[in-house]
Amino acid sequence: MKPSGTIGFLLAFLCVAVAGVPEEEQAIKADYEKLLIVKYGEAEGNLDGFFRRFSKGVHMKLMKFFDEPSEDDLDIRAETVNLTYVDDEDKIPDIIVFEGNVHFTHSGGTVRAGKATVDMQTNEVLLTDKPVADWPPIQGWEAEYFRINLDTGELKGGPGKVREIDIRRKEPSPDADNPADPD
Repeated sequence: MKPSGTIGFLLAFLCVAVAGVPEEEQAIKADYEKLLIVKYGEAEGNLDGFFRRFSKGVHMKLMKFFDEPSEDDLDIRAETVNLTYVDDEDKIPDIIVFEGNVHFTHSGGTVRAGKATVDMQTNEVLLTDKPVADWPPIQGWEAEYFRINLDTGELKGGPGKVREIDIRRKEPSPDADNPADPD
């Protein structure tokens, strides 16, 4: 089943940006109101509202609130964005390919890659060309690919390496520093 709404095709990338956020919080962060095409060099499409390509430096922003910036906004950058539609009646693309210096930035983390392909029919995102992910508690997860299933939230990647994992992710309790006085 395809996401509904005019910005459904970009909601797929939310899973990438909030991969480190607990599942119950991801649904809250997916409630966006506005898509901004901040910048592009050229656009191709038709008067029926089907954009097929943005190129020469693309900057998009998916905004949580209609009139004000928020830390939950999703910033998307790429050299080109190609949109493929299987059904010309459906204005949500079936395949979206971001190429060239791809960045997805969110307060929860950042993912960079040379290429990101979203298949809205299978609900999978494939990041290739040296993807790197950073989000608490993981920094510098590099791999040949990352594959994300948007239905299950499952993330696979490999082969690769991880620069750092903070194994002390939990905040210390206030009592941990000041043990109770035995007297």
